[in-house]
Amino acid sequence: MFVCLLFNYNFLSTDAVKPTVEISGRVYVSGGHLVDMHVGDNLTAILTTPVKINCTAKGIPKPKMTWKMNGQQLGNGGNYKTDNNGALAIKGVKDPGEFKCIAENFVGQDDASSFISLLGMFCMSYSFRKEMMDDKTSSIPS
Repeated sequence: MFVCLLFNYNFLSTDAVKPTVEISGRVYVSGGHLVDMHVGDNLTAILTTPVKINCTAKGIPKPKMTWKMNGQQLGNGGNYKTDNNGALAIKGVKDPGEFKCIAENFVGQDDASSFISLLGMFCMSYSFRKEMMDDKTSSIPS
């Protein structure tokens, strides 16, 4: 029996390319409807807004895509789901912060982030404090 193995040693030096993540720079404000955005975009939304953050990366070999939120690795399950194309789906935004897409292959890595802030948190906090202040001032004897 005869076995022939072919190796392409030039692949490592000339064909491998460090990943690069394509970024955008738009800003969105949402009142609760699905936001379909690209990594690099930023969003201010109300609590439970569904969000899809697309992440496109190029590299040879094709980079592995992962996501982190505020430095913590995100997996599939619960409120988060990733797909084979690098997108992150958030069923409903619960926590504000940095959502980072990381593209990595054996040559290196690149990343880009989107920031999501919650509009409702500030508004609820402000209106609650205002009511407390109004109650205190109305109960002060003159």
